Amino acid sequence: MFGTNYEFSGLSFPLDEENWTATVSLKLPIFDGWAQWSKIRQKRAQARQGRLNQSRIRDEVFIQVRKIYNDYNARVNELAKFQKEKDEMEEVIGRMERSGVRTGEDALVKIRLIKRRYALEEKYTMLVYEAQKARINLEYEVGRPLDN
Repeated sequence: MFGTNYEFSGLSFPLDEENWTATVSLKLPIFDGWAQWSKIRQKRAQARQGRLNQSRIRDEVFIQVRKIYNDYNARVNELAKFQKEKDEMEEVIGRMERSGVRTGEDALVKIRLIKRRYALEEKYTMLVYEAQKARINLEYEVGRPLDN
């Protein structure tokens, strides 16, 4: 370490002469008690800890995205299953309408099927909503829109 200093005392107070003072100091640490080595070890430990934290955060993000992706896939698969069930219900109702209602029992079956169709449509609408919500969550976590 290197330092300098100067001072001039004069032109004021009854000083008979002008005084100049100059100082130069040089500090060379010959032995610092291995403090430098411990600082190096401390910085290396901090860097290692930072890498571990970065790895932990990366793993947490990966797990979160994977969980949301699995939720999205489950919703889409459930939606496809319900779409198939809904299509089968529409086909059965269409066959009944083409064959015509012959008895009161046929009419009751048709009413039950129509009631079931509306319940399926309500559940299908909720599944579409849940699938869209899962897609939005996935897009948010990934940070970009999904391509179809």
